[in-house]
Amino acid sequence: MQVAAVHALAQGMLAELPADLRAELKGVRVSVLPAPTPELLEEGCEPGEGGAYIVRGEEEMPLSDELVDEKPQRVIYLFANNITDADKVREVMLHELGHAAGMDEEEVAAMMAEVTA
Repeated sequence: MQVAAVHALAQGMLAELPADLRAELKGVRVSVLPAPTPELLEEGCEPGEGGAYIVRGEEEMPLSDELVDEKPQRVIYLFANNITDADKVREVMLHELGHAAGMDEEEVAAMMAEVTA
């Protein structure tokens, strides 16, 4: 799919989330790329994945919050080259939103099964 089409579908899906979930996910950015970048592949993304949830900066945060305004950067990446249709956008977004909400792979799988049932 085209990057713009994936972006529009993802934004539409975010707008439809319940307000309490949107509030919980505030600060999570969605970035649509044509394909995983070399840097993301180095971070562990697989070339065939439709998306990834990455948190940057957590390991760099000092124990004290003095003089620190920066929060860890939380990003959901969608890779347009691996997304074929609107259903795949929805599937990938749900999966990565689950991770952004703190779910591990098992919890995400359970959530996905419930949502798609």
